[in-house]
Amino acid sequence: MLHFSFILDIIKKQNQLTSEAADELKEVSDALFIPKDKLLFNYKEPLGTGICSTVYRGFLYGPSPLMKLTGLIETQDFQDCDVAVKVALHFGDDEVDQLF
Repeated sequence: MLHFSFILDIIKKQNQLTSEAADELKEVSDALFIPKDKLLFNYKEPLGTGICSTVYRGFLYGPSPLMKLTGLIETQDFQDCDVAVKVALHFGDDEVDQLF
């Protein structure tokens, strides 16, 4: 969660979001946060690498945040399932711009 707070601080400093919008974004991101003990992925076998990130095959233990948040029947498959995990190779202003 520390990384996301850092991202929000950068975005606020760049005046890309109002304080209210940043607070809303943080609230939504908190609801969609996956604790590291619920996610397993293998750094040794990437699925693909791009200019700014690498994608790994992972596994999500338990229900996804989306399933918890919505409670929709359509999201029931999103638990104890394979996932793709995107990891930034470096992080700076360019990567923040790509998020929004």
